[in-house]
Amino acid sequence: MQDDITTQPNVIRSVIRDGRNIVALDFDSVTDRVFWSDTSQDRIWSSYMNGSDRAVIFDSGVTVTESLAVDWVGRNLYWTDYVLETIEVSKLDGTHRAVLLSENITNPRGLVLDPRESAHLMFWTDWGRNPRIEKASMDGKLRTIIVSSKLYWPNGLTIDYPNNLLYFADIHFFSPFATLYEKVLQHPHAITIFEDFVYWTDRYINRVMRAHKWHGENQTVMLFNLPQPMGLVAVHPTRQPAGMANSAGIIQSKTRHYLPASFLMCGHV
Repeated sequence: MQDDITTQPNVIRSVIRDGRNIVALDFDSVTDRVFWSDTSQDRIWSSYMNGSDRAVIFDSGVTVTESLAVDWVGRNLYWTDYVLETIEVSKLDGTHRAVLLSENITNPRGLVLDPRESAHLMFWTDWGRNPRIEKASMDGKLRTIIVSSKLYWPNGLTIDYPNNLLYFADIHFFSPFATLYEKVLQHPHAITIFEDFVYWTDRYINRVMRAHKWHGENQTVMLFNLPQPMGLVAVHPTRQPAGMANSAGIIQSKTRHYLPASFLMCGHV
């Protein structure tokens, strides 16, 4: 489902009409493609933003893919698997698949990337026996726990690239606005950032919400009456800032195909 956030009232249209449990999704601004997981089918799919040229990336070897992330610089796809307890990677077409992490992972959920030359990092949440947020280089090395205290059920992650800030959602609080949100959010699942606002899905109240990213004020209902909204991404080229080279020496073209509008893309079950 797409929601144009630049228009009032919101313009909403379906991208994939026959999906059943679309949990995770991300986009590639270079090719105007969207990638998503359908946990009812144990598959990962891709299509253009208008829903055309639909293709299966994986139809085996994936189970509950609760988060996926596009490496728009290196042209790779990363994802978490809740049942297999892994973080994996492949090329965007599904080739060269590899398991990056499989040890000391129990319930991986949110996953975000920063493939810029200055960072080349991935971040993920794990709400298993020892809830935590971790980071590693995008080849799975240099693994480090960055948050391990005051976490209960860490879910979605997003990066504010211009300000180099990592936002995360937890059922018991919503960083960095814990005191503002703890009595408002019921079950925050996925979050994303665009310009001055943070957006999130709430599975219990079936809504997509937004608030100011610095102080949590100006709370607004963006979408409502959605059946358990899950994955959420703000689609705009600024959400995938230009990079230089990845570890494999792949260079991103300076000529990018810019999307004409800013919109939210949301998956639901």
